[in-house]
Amino acid sequence: MTTADTIRLREALLNELRKAHRPVSTAELAALMPWRVERTDDTCALLCQHAGGNKDVEVLECHGSWHVVQYRRTSQGYSGIYRHLRSLEQQRIVRRTLHDGRKRVCWSLVVSETSAGLPADQGDRG
Repeated sequence: MTTADTIRLREALLNELRKAHRPVSTAELAALMPWRVERTDDTCALLCQHAGGNKDVEVLECHGSWHVVQYRRTSQGYSGIYRHLRSLEQQRIVRRTLHDGRKRVCWSLVVSETSAGLPADQGDRG
């Protein structure tokens, strides 16, 4: 994932949290995120022949020995958003809360009183 991809994904996460006006679970946020698009050197035997059976992967371009594919965002794992949310939490932009014991993690924006509704690190950017 490039720096630009990371920035776009984190901006999308923050936009969804702004719109929600309530804590949102990691799984709910993952379902709202744009799919991850990348080039892969996987063969047709791995991708094209099995693409119809996997709802989380879509082949956009087939070039025989390489492909352009998109992956559905998930909570954890290769295309997961959890690590991005944890990074935003470490920057004090979002807050994590646990629901249903420790079974469900929800996220909300951290809003300081002086930021006029902006995430905590953006309130003094004028």
